[in-house]
Amino acid sequence: MREHDLAAVKARVERIRTTGKASLALKRGAVKEMRRLLRILQDDHADLQARHLLGWMFWYRHCALPHNDDELDAAVEMFTPCFIDGVEPLPEAVLPVLAESVVPIAEARLDDLVSLGRLHRLSDDIALWRRIVDATTADDPFRAARLTRLSFLLWFRFLRNGQATDVEESVAIARKAAAQDEVGDTDTAFRLSVLCLALTARFSMNGMVTDLDEAIETGREAITLNAVDATTVMVRMALGTALMTRARMTGDDEDLEEAIVLAREAVQRGEAGDPDDASALSLLGGALLTRFERRGNLADVNEAITACRAAARVLPADHADRTDAVFVLGEALKRRAFRTHSEADLDDAIAYLRETLKVGGPDNSRRHGMLSSLAGALHMRSEHTGDLADLDEAITLGRQAVALIHDDHPDRPLMLANLARALQSRFGATGGMADLDQAIVVAREAANVVPADSSARTNVLLNLGSALQQRFVRTESREDIDEAVTACRLAVHTAIGERAAALLHLSRALGPRFVAFEESADGEEAVAAAREAVAIIPADHSRRPIVLFELSRALGAHFRMTGDETDLEESTALLREAIESTADDADRALYLSRLGDRLRSRFERTGVPAERDEAVAAWSEAASIVSAPASWRIDAGWAAAGLIADSDPGHAAKLLDAAVQLLPETAARHLHRSDRQRALGEYASLAADAAALTLTDTTLRRTDEERATHALQQLELGRGVLLSQALDTRSDFTDLQARHPTLAARFTELRDRLDADDATAVPLMTGDAGSPQDWGVDQRRRIAAAFTATVTEIRALEGFESFLRPPEPSELVRHAAHGPIAVINVSRYRSDALLLTVDGIRSLKLPGIDAAALANAWIQALDAARDPEQPARRRTAQTTIVEIIERLWDRITGPVLDELGYRTTPADGTEWPRVWWVPCGPLSLLPIHAAGYHRERPGAGRRAVMDRVISSYTPTVRTLGYARDKDSTSAVVDRALVVAMPTTPGAKPLRHALREASLVQSRFSRPTALIGSDQDSPTTQRVLDHLPRCPVAHFACHGTIDETDPAQSQLLLHDHGVAPFTVARLASIQLDQVRLAYLSACTTALNPAASLVDEAVHLATAFQLVGYPHVIGTLWEIDDSLSADVADTFYEGVSTDDGQIDPTHAARALHQAVRAARDRFPAAPSLWGGYLHVGA
Repeated sequence: MREHDLAAVKARVERIRTTGKASLALKRGAVKEMRRLLRILQDDHADLQARHLLGWMFWYRHCALPHNDDELDAAVEMFTPCFIDGVEPLPEAVLPVLAESVVPIAEARLDDLVSLGRLHRLSDDIALWRRIVDATTADDPFRAARLTRLSFLLWFRFLRNGQATDVEESVAIARKAAAQDEVGDTDTAFRLSVLCLALTARFSMNGMVTDLDEAIETGREAITLNAVDATTVMVRMALGTALMTRARMTGDDEDLEEAIVLAREAVQRGEAGDPDDASALSLLGGALLTRFERRGNLADVNEAITACRAAARVLPADHADRTDAVFVLGEALKRRAFRTHSEADLDDAIAYLRETLKVGGPDNSRRHGMLSSLAGALHMRSEHTGDLADLDEAITLGRQAVALIHDDHPDRPLMLANLARALQSRFGATGGMADLDQAIVVAREAANVVPADSSARTNVLLNLGSALQQRFVRTESREDIDEAVTACRLAVHTAIGERAAALLHLSRALGPRFVAFEESADGEEAVAAAREAVAIIPADHSRRPIVLFELSRALGAHFRMTGDETDLEESTALLREAIESTADDADRALYLSRLGDRLRSRFERTGVPAERDEAVAAWSEAASIVSAPASWRIDAGWAAAGLIADSDPGHAAKLLDAAVQLLPETAARHLHRSDRQRALGEYASLAADAAALTLTDTTLRRTDEERATHALQQLELGRGVLLSQALDTRSDFTDLQARHPTLAARFTELRDRLDADDATAVPLMTGDAGSPQDWGVDQRRRIAAAFTATVTEIRALEGFESFLRPPEPSELVRHAAHGPIAVINVSRYRSDALLLTVDGIRSLKLPGIDAAALANAWIQALDAARDPEQPARRRTAQTTIVEIIERLWDRITGPVLDELGYRTTPADGTEWPRVWWVPCGPLSLLPIHAAGYHRERPGAGRRAVMDRVISSYTPTVRTLGYARDKDSTSAVVDRALVVAMPTTPGAKPLRHALREASLVQSRFSRPTALIGSDQDSPTTQRVLDHLPRCPVAHFACHGTIDETDPAQSQLLLHDHGVAPFTVARLASIQLDQVRLAYLSACTTALNPAASLVDEAVHLATAFQLVGYPHVIGTLWEIDDSLSADVADTFYEGVSTDDGQIDPTHAARALHQAVRAARDRFPAAPSLWGGYLHVGA
């Protein structure tokens, strides 16, 4: 029925419109139709379709009866809801009347918006005021007032969504309103205030100082017009906001003081509990906070917090203005926490700042500031607690903040600086160079875009200087430290409220330059800058201990250069003062460690035991502070142990045991491989020292076996850390796949992503704050965190409690079932062999070993033995080599084999025993398997390892278990990939490579050959494509080692210049059906980086991790001609009677091949001693 009645009236209205006969609305039928629609309205008063049609009918009736105002009134009544909701069309002539009629409704809605802060109708209200303005005639005396309200609403929406078009239109409309004829001072003041607000808002978007200056000029004009009336609060707030904004930009104290006065007046003149009063309180809080940041008076920040708390109490959770109040409150609490070290304030600040993001919503125009502020609070808390989760979130939020603003945004420099600072902190906590490099990129961008007169310039320069100074400590780049000093000096000149911080950073940059280059002026200036910083920072400031520490550090460096005892005394006193003022957090650990250093220096000169004891106590406490970075704690514990190892080995052993437990944390999975290598390189002999002191201390473990077992566990944990991480991701988890396939799939995906990142990681030196590179750093951290969480979830499952955990002692002993394992540990304290047999674990003391001296002599002798120009030098070198391997027998292998019961050569026809060697530290560079007196007459008593046992190597006992798992099958094979490079781009020819390749191919019924001179040259990708299909891989080519980054050591294939076949490249590969890799190339089992020898980062281990249970490698450059003979003899030894290959005999076959070569050249161990077997 309704639709029929509506259609009838609609048809009549259309006829009137097309014919122009308004009298048709007066017909009896028209009246009946209208009555039916009026009855519809009785049931549904809000039926806009009925109202719209009735409005037109009443309007046409008025047109037909122009003197009948009742019809016009009825038309206006019907059209009013339509006008409000934007239903069109409406008669042009009636629009001004409609506008007039709805103004009270629109005003009421505006009042609700301001008082209740509910935004759900904001866009509808803007549309309504647009219609009102459009319908208001140019000469209407209230047009200016209506324009002002539209401008106000557009400004209001801009603050929430940041749409540039809103604030541009707001300014344009406010200008029009301000240009209208005045209708009373109150209205004019209101109009000017809205223009002031709109201009200030536009400045926040575009940074145009002219907007801000005009806003202040306009606001002052409004103040002169405004007496005590309804707009007094708003007028003062508008001008106060503009002045505070300019004060923050320029540092002008007069602007700031005037803003505070205006905010106080607004608060005093407002009504308690009114939203305007709450906004005035927020403004006052913000202005006082700004003054606190500049002058450091705690009374200001305390009052700011009180004001903002009062504002927050007034505004309900859904009020639009609550965001401002809560944001300033969070900022103020954060600043006070920074000053007072209050954990409660900081936690409250984080909670309030999180609320701003929730209440403000994703479209708020100031969301970037909210994100950055919360990031700063989380960053601060992470510095207090050491919680990396807070720091990670801070960086994520900081990146989001930067991404929300355009390149020219006035807040961008400070946002970038804050992000750079957080990245620096994460570098300090984890050592990830990608973070530091990215921090410098971000800090540079901030320094390039910050205006010269910006109050943020000091902060920006300090961040850049700090980041460059940190990188100098790692890279020793003079360019970095010079730029750091320059940036910090500029910051000191521009500093207003941050002068102490600027001086601190300047001293921190000058100090390392003074130490590195010994320019006395730097040392003097570093001390002077730190002294001034101490003098001006308030006594109750939470950062004062850091300033004291910096002065102490500068004085310590000065003492080391000049020997002035007064410097050392003052430095020590300053550290004590810093410690007394610092709670149990990371900074305290740093101060305690440096105090230990100072006391040790004094003890070394005076010999006073009390000073030694106090140094040890300081270091011990530093090592126990769990919030400190693992590297700080390790350094402290190691230093303390070194000072008391002789006098109190029990305490020293406990300190080093705790340090070893922390070692894996320094090489966390979220770091890229290069960073993990660097971190572990700092602690190359830590595990060895810990094991040595464990064996020394009779109080730590009751029996010899218990001490030996614990020492072995320390070595397994502290050596081969990267290897253990790789094994974690490559161990067999068939049971997990069978019982929990979804979890197994997630584990596999995360593992592969971590491994892939390691294979392709490159340093991050370019890009900007929003580039994919820096997000990649965060992505790796997220993947690592997800991997850890997945492992934890797996361990919670029944039957998987030990998933990826280090093996228990019984598990380690199980690996000795096929033969003893001899772990040779060398330390500055003592040297021992830890012997694993089926009967358990025991130790054998090995006195008189100077492993470093032996290794150095060995390296020099090998180099001389290859000298093509001096035959006499070569002969002398061979003599030295013989002497060294004889000394290895006397000091190491002879006593070990005697202890194990291997005292003679096995009789013919008997099974030779096997021994697995695990040389630690510098011993890994030496041929333990070749030790002995090879010039002695052959016979059962010849003193040589290869005449007593078959030797194999494994970097750790756990790695041997991995190889054994991979070697579970005894099946013979007949397929091999043979790679030969007789000629190599950029390297000398290998004249016998083709002969070797031919000999090897002849041993297989189905060989695949990739020869360097063939059409199918052995490129990296071709080799990788063939490896999965061939159980045996044989390489006859050059090998190179990288002494700075052993993971870049490689086999030189055809395309090595563009796609190197490196250790790192192999890291992401895992093969299941491969058995034997023979690397007939130079130094494939050598890691020359002294700091990483225990990490076994070389090609032989890389192939083992790929899945090969047997790997033949070399310790040094091998003879091209002899290598072909050794390979041929080897493959003869692994050949079966039916012409196939049995890789399980690899160790025996290599042993026979090397013994044969030894028998040919007994006086030249450099020819044959480099070959070794790694694996099962």
